Amino acid sequence: MEKLSMECLVGAVANKTVVSASPGMSRDEVASAMTRGRAHHVVVTDSEGFFLGIVSSWDVARDVGRGWELPFWEEFFDRVRRPRIRGGGGDEGRAAAA
Repeated sequence: MEKLSMECLVGAVANKTVVSASPGMSRDEVASAMTRGRAHHVVVTDSEGFFLGIVSSWDVARDVGRGWELPFWEEFFDRVRRPRIRGGGGDEGRAAAA
C-alpha cells in the first residue's frame, strides 16, 4: 500500500461508489448492500434522494448482537472458562508422576 502525503486531498482517496439505502430497508438488506458494495458505511436517503443519515457496519453488528439472548452469552462464557486439555505432558502427567 502506498503511503499518502500530508497534502493528499480527500478526493484522491475517497470511494467513488456510494452505497445508499432507504429508511424502509431491513438490517439484513443493508448488510447485504454493504457486502455487495464492499462498504462499511451506507448513506440513507429518502424517496427524493435527500440525505437522512449514515449507517455503519458497526450499527448493523450492534443490532445483530442485541438479538442474542442471555443463554447464548452464558454458553459462550462457559466455553471460554472451561480448561483446555492438551495431550502429552500437561498438568495431568505431572500429577501422575508425583
